Amino acid sequence: MGSLYKNRGAVLKAVGDLRIEELPVPKAGPGEVIVAIGVVGICGSDIHYYTKGKAGNFIIDMPLVVGHEPAGIISSVGEGVTHLQVGDKVTLEPGKPCFACVQCLNGTYNMCLSMKACRVPPIYGAMCQFFKHSANLCHKIPDEMTMEEGALMEPVAVAVHACRRGGVSFGNKVLICGSGAIGKNNPRAASNTHWLQVIRTGSKEYWK
Repeated sequence: MGSLYKNRGAVLKAVGDLRIEELPVPKAGPGEVIVAIGVVGICGSDIHYYTKGKAGNFIIDMPLVVGHEPAGIISSVGEGVTHLQVGDKVTLEPGKPCFACVQCLNGTYNMCLSMKACRVPPIYGAMCQFFKHSANLCHKIPDEMTMEEGALMEPVAVAVHACRRGGVSFGNKVLICGSGAIGKNNPRAASNTHWLQVIRTGSKEYWK
């Protein structure tokens, strides 16, 4: 965590060109908080941005701060924020829903029709010292939980969701395609389903 007067971030300028640069120090508006970032996980999409300049249909066409799997400590709170306070350790949901569309109003804000995701151009990600985010998308984590564990909440949530969508149940044989953070978390996410056999595929470097 850095000085309150500095906010350095990892800025991707172009393919293979990642620089540490000074960024504006954010200020919390109503319903927002500033998080002093402690740890940010590196997603496969971040690697694709760095090596190819794109991930799927999202193409880097401007400088971008990467990172969307963060954990940190609340450094300031905006007007109207009552459930969080300075010093709270939090993990963050990386999307920024509109909270006004049909999906949001139905409670499925993760399916927001106007979702703005951190680190998807042109929205900056969280690989910086201070990050502004909606307070209701920041969740307190226990003091005994490490920052690294807090940063894993997003990929773990994806793994849990995949197991639920896949209907994994007692005695299933399961094939997991990919051995990155989510692929490795899938067996743990469904540890109570008593899989009979788990087969996992992936590139050799992910098995280290």
